[in-house]
Amino acid sequence: MSVLDFKKYKEEGRKFAYVTAYDYTTASIVNESEVEVILVGDSLGMIMLGYKDTVSVTMEDMIHHIRPVVKGAPDTFVVGDMPFGSYNKSIEQGVENATRMLKETGCDCVKLEGGVKYAPLVRAIVDAGISVMGHIGLTPQNATQLGGFKVQGGTPESARQLIEDAKELEKAGAFSIVLECVPKVVGKAVSEAVKIPILGIGAGIGLSRLLASISMLRHVGARTLPIYLMHTTVILIAAWFLWHLPGEWKTIALGWIVVPILVALSTWVALKLAAAAAGKPPWAYAFEAPRALTPDRGHGVISVMPLP
Repeated sequence: MSVLDFKKYKEEGRKFAYVTAYDYTTASIVNESEVEVILVGDSLGMIMLGYKDTVSVTMEDMIHHIRPVVKGAPDTFVVGDMPFGSYNKSIEQGVENATRMLKETGCDCVKLEGGVKYAPLVRAIVDAGISVMGHIGLTPQNATQLGGFKVQGGTPESARQLIEDAKELEKAGAFSIVLECVPKVVGKAVSEAVKIPILGIGAGIGLSRLLASISMLRHVGARTLPIYLMHTTVILIAAWFLWHLPGEWKTIALGWIVVPILVALSTWVALKLAAAAAGKPPWAYAFEAPRALTPDRGHGVISVMPLP
């Protein structure tokens, strides 16, 4: 896959997958799959290096991890993430570090966070012969200014700003844009407003692509595993009693009565036990979703939003 394929795929309505990877082994596995793009994100600071945020990641950290990914995935398009502080000071600084990243790692393009404000920088990097992927919506490097890891684009005004950001980045020469953590209606509107692909991270399925994130799966597993374990225990106990019923009654019970009741009852009991174990009130059935995946109710996220 090349930079030219991104726009071509958008025009054809073709879907493609991309994943994150931070090391040679993972990259080599991805290279054997049908995944066409690897993003080496600055999230490696928190996932691989134990930093408390992505702001602490340096150019040296990124270069160190991008190199083995490029070696492990020679047939896959590799995106190198520009870390915080490597392009924020001036256009000259951004062009210099983008050039360094490309030369020292062999990645196919660089990615940087920011909207309209960084359009001139994107243009300068593109003019220097380096392909640029944009990143708008939730931008982790600026999470403190955004009030934490929260859904963005939750008001008509902020949604319109995201559309404007995407348009300006496209005009500046970005060949694609990552859109992170926005309501799906906003993600769809942004995707339809530009001709370049919009790669979604928690931004709805109406985009050019969806990031396969292990962190998502980790969140789901951490919150549902206790329920599954309790559910299984309840079923096993009920099955033991059924097994000791007389033959004729066992057939009737298993075939027509007990199975649907058992499924419903075991689920109900498991949810009650899970809620109790988590310190929830007895009527609580579910755990709260993480803030990063939940629309900010205080900003009135709505399902139908007036957009230009």
